[in-house]
Order: sequence, then structure tokens, then C-alpha cells
Amino acid sequence: MPDIVKGDQQNLFPRFVTYRENIEGSFWFPTYTRADDTLHFKGGDVRMRMTVRYKNYKRFGSTIKLGPSKEAPGAPSSPTQTQPAPKK
Repeated sequence: MPDIVKGDQQNLFPRFVTYRENIEGSFWFPTYTRADDTLHFKGGDVRMRMTVRYKNYKRFGSTIKLGPSKEAPGAPSSPTQTQPAPKK
């Protein structure tokens, strides 16, 4: 991500690496992200070290049933019924 410097506003980002591991067969998910970088602000350097861990991945599943469409009760049947005609 590029650093953003506009006038006195500084929005700097550290360089980071994300590690992925094989979770449940053929799925590769991030397990942690690490950064160890020095951000060079106008007011001085700031060293940033961080580790973000990701865990407890769970498989999500759902079922869906498609059928013929039905009009919802109380719903307008066309968009012209909900909007007044434009005035000239």
C-alpha cells in the first residue's frame, strides 16, 4: 500500500508479510501477518512491530432452493407507482 503524504497530513504504512497454511484439504487461509518496519515521519522515525494471528476457521455451509418467483404482499408492482411523475 503506498504511503500518503499531503501537506502536513501523513498516513504511512509498514511493510508486512502474510503467511498462509493449508486448512482442511485444498484451502489455504492466512494464519498470521507480521510487520517489522520503521516509518519515517517528518517529526521522527517510529519503529512498528506487530503480529496478527488468525485462527478458529470454521466451514460455512448453506442450502438454497430456487423456485418460481412470487410477488411479495404489499409490494408495488412497478416503480412508477412509488415515484411521482416529474413536474415540467
